[in-house]
Amino acid sequence: MAAEEEQPIEVAESKPAEQVTNLSQTELSSLIAEFTASSLADRPMYSGLISGSSVLLTEGGQAVAQFDSQLQIDMFQDIKAELIQYLRDRLANRQFDILEKVANSQDEGEKTKPKLFTAEDKFKFIIQKKPELLKLKQRFNLDL
Repeated sequence: MAAEEEQPIEVAESKPAEQVTNLSQTELSSLIAEFTASSLADRPMYSGLISGSSVLLTEGGQAVAQFDSQLQIDMFQDIKAELIQYLRDRLANRQFDILEKVANSQDEGEKTKPKLFTAEDKFKFIIQKKPELLKLKQRFNLDL
């Protein structure tokens, strides 16, 4: 009987590897969206970070998250363990992992992706359209 019990264990160990190779980009995106909605609802900064990045599957089944800057990768490290644990549980695969990389500005997708702007960047843009705002800011000694 002990030999019969070992066979299901071997099947269970090989099954997760098959699930990763059969994972589609749509399924991965759906799982990440579920994680964002359930676990990051109270943390909008991280929710926006995940929503603004693209997690792509390579031909070998490896997940790669592309970010605009190293700063975003550093922020991603704060929630990566939580995301990986969620995906591993949902995929029943303890070996699933996500690699991070900074996307090159030469990529075609980069041209269409919106940039993240600071409050100062937004203010400079508005001043170009309405220069009177700069006078108001100076007159009332306002801070951004």
